Amino acid sequence: MKYFIFAYLFIFGSVYPTSSFGNISKSTISEKNEDSLEMPSQNVEKMSNQDCKNSIFSIGVNYSYVNIKPKGNSSFDGHLGGLHAMYEYRPKNSFYGAAAFAWRQGSANGSGGSRSFIDINTFERLGYSFTFKNDTRLLTLFSGLGFRFLGHHLNPSNLSSDAFIGSFFPPFLTDESSIRINYHDFYIPLGFLLEYSLYSWFDVGFNGTWMGQVFSTAKIKPLGGAFWDLKETYSNFLVEVPLIFKLPKRKSFSLVLKPFFEYWQDGKSTAKTSSGIPLGLPKNTYYFVGFDLNFLYFF
Repeated sequence: MKYFIFAYLFIFGSVYPTSSFGNISKSTISEKNEDSLEMPSQNVEKMSNQDCKNSIFSIGVNYSYVNIKPKGNSSFDGHLGGLHAMYEYRPKNSFYGAAAFAWRQGSANGSGGSRSFIDINTFERLGYSFTFKNDTRLLTLFSGLGFRFLGHHLNPSNLSSDAFIGSFFPPFLTDESSIRINYHDFYIPLGFLLEYSLYSWFDVGFNGTWMGQVFSTAKIKPLGGAFWDLKETYSNFLVEVPLIFKLPKRKSFSLVLKPFFEYWQDGKSTAKTSSGIPLGLPKNTYYFVGFDLNFLYFF
């Protein structure tokens, strides 16, 4: 009987080896598991690509407190308000591009009198965006070209002669009834944008931009409308902290509150009139503190 059992195990064990059966099963299961594991990840990647919206259009309002300090003279303080709009192309780990326009206007007052003030700023940016920390952080590096218009309007009749001579404008213009000085600055923006996702409904960012001037002029009315050369300045910078609130039922829209601080300078004049009198425009230093309130649309 025992010989029969040994013969049975020998014959059927050689036809269906237990080790071979285990290898086939494990291999088959492993292949099925690998296939089943690969498919969901591929589907997720496709869905994320479909949901990704690389273009951003923003429009909003801004408020600024400004302090204007002509070198060697008393300062002026005031409040500005305005509008701005911006388009950004910002895909992850890819080329970045942006174009913006901003306008703000108001008045500033000081011991040397008062003046109306307008600030128009437009620029374009080109750069590259990187993601890291499991796509929870987005870093963009950029440079570009910008143009800025700063306009001052003063009525000398509102000032005493002593206050006017020691103020923002050169003495040989004291007999004019109205004076306008318009600054035109071309500059190079160089900086970064950092955005960090804290919650599904909230992101926070930190933006820094250096703005070195490359060509600056001033136009004084009523001096025939000529453009006078200015010394370029290179210490200009802007710091922003965007607070981004995502709308849960409107995934294509967000609200952004963006506090900022900006430091800007206009260089002193280097030109003289035809009679050899220096224009005498001093270097102006501007301090802007305020916030933007933006409405963002992703598409």
